[in-house]
Amino acid sequence: MIETIREQKCCYLSTPKHIRSFIGMMVYIYTAKGELSLSSESLAFTSKKTSVEVPVDSITGISSGHYSRLAKPIRLDYIAVTYNLKGVEETILLTPTQSWATPVWKTNKLVASWISSLERVIHKGEVLD
Repeated sequence: MIETIREQKCCYLSTPKHIRSFIGMMVYIYTAKGELSLSSESLAFTSKKTSVEVPVDSITGISSGHYSRLAKPIRLDYIAVTYNLKGVEETILLTPTQSWATPVWKTNKLVASWISSLERVIHKGEVLD
């Protein structure tokens, strides 16, 4: 059985294409709300309408970015996870948070902590967060 290293009960999902669209820049930056989990094998986002499971060994890049200031005047960070499955490169944007009402500065700290956890798992280190 694969052990879950870290979970977040509230996480938002988006894509680079969505946040470049009119709706993504001006109306709603996310495409789904769900849960995020990390194991030594995969990163998984699960919601009622969307499920994305990314094998750790398919991840080719992890970086942080922030949503448009038009949509979020106070800087809100996300995790950009780029991965390659069957020769197709995809990028998802994840914003783990405690709830929709969590202050942006707390969410940004959580985003940074998740990036650190992801990097340690990818580089085969143990995650203690």
